[in-house]
Amino acid sequence: MSFDETSPEGSHSHAVRTGKYSPVPPNESQRLAALRSYQILDAPAEPDFDNLVTLAAQLAGVPVAMISLIDSDRQWFLAKKGVTLTQTPREVAFCAHTIMDAVPVVVNDVRLDDRFSDNPLVTQDPHVVFYAGVPLVTPEGFSIGTVCLLHTQSHVLNAEQLFGLEVLARQVVQQLELRRNLNRHFQAEDKLRAILNSTSENNLLLGRDYRVLSFNKTLADTVTHLYGRPLRAGQDFRAYIPSPIRKDFERNVSQALAGQTVTVERELGLGGGQTWYLFRYFPAVNQHGDVIGVTINSSNIDESKRAELLIQAQNEQLLRIAHLQSHQIRGPVATILGLLQLLNRNTLTKENAQLINYLEISALKLDETIHRIVEATEKTADALNRPVS
Repeated sequence: MSFDETSPEGSHSHAVRTGKYSPVPPNESQRLAALRSYQILDAPAEPDFDNLVTLAAQLAGVPVAMISLIDSDRQWFLAKKGVTLTQTPREVAFCAHTIMDAVPVVVNDVRLDDRFSDNPLVTQDPHVVFYAGVPLVTPEGFSIGTVCLLHTQSHVLNAEQLFGLEVLARQVVQQLELRRNLNRHFQAEDKLRAILNSTSENNLLLGRDYRVLSFNKTLADTVTHLYGRPLRAGQDFRAYIPSPIRKDFERNVSQALAGQTVTVERELGLGGGQTWYLFRYFPAVNQHGDVIGVTINSSNIDESKRAELLIQAQNEQLLRIAHLQSHQIRGPVATILGLLQLLNRNTLTKENAQLINYLEISALKLDETIHRIVEATEKTADALNRPVS
């Protein structure tokens, strides 16, 4: 009987038990976690893996080749050639023995091997005679499955064929790693995009050539609203920058590409009105620390900026009033002090002279207080970089 006529899919539910159970590696829980981290079990067939098993069968000159993954209670075939099965019970899986170590297992005649001689796949259809398995070893050192070969005749692999199978096994692991890393990348990108799309800020990633690499929904909606056309990756973003500020934009991008963080507040005439925006330019770096582009974040600060400008204008007005009043008051005080000094205290009674003395002391204190007010006003004006008149 051919391998295509072996037990149909689902036969593991009533498989013949041999009395021998497949061995279990001492790190089984970690091994299963490593296997499941690839999220590949029960996935649809993929041409890349199918091509590898076809190559393995041709390389070894056998009718059956499979990529076998050993789950907790089953052997599932990621790819296969020469069989229609998608899985078998783990207890009849030859590969369950191979994953016990990180070295290939080659048995020219399984009928002579105590591990396999009473296996129903040997004693019954399809009467397997030859088995070879090369473990799929993850970068962490876990054997999650094999690239395996079967034949109904005794067979021998030469050193070159075995080496070729080991290369194919490493290629399978590399494909699994690539697939997992891509999934992680997409998941991280989806999470980041969800976060960015939930904000009211515009977020943009530009390449070194001003080409759009990525953007969030807020920016896409803003561009569509202002320009009537969608924003797309690959576009030169300078086309959306008004001519009067394009040079400033290019200068800010250049500074960010040079490794600097740039913050700019600007009032723009967009959508028929003047609106204040806060722009922040950050260097975008890769894992090696190389600047590959610029991240630009912009947010509408019109309400807070106009409130700030109103408060600033009110403070400036108060400063002018305080400065003016202090000078207006200081003049009369100076006149009073001058008149007091003109008085001839010798012609006054003792009581009047004492009253004049008290009046002079009070006027001097008032003058000193006004002097401090003037100084404080001028210092506040200097801090705000505003002239006081």
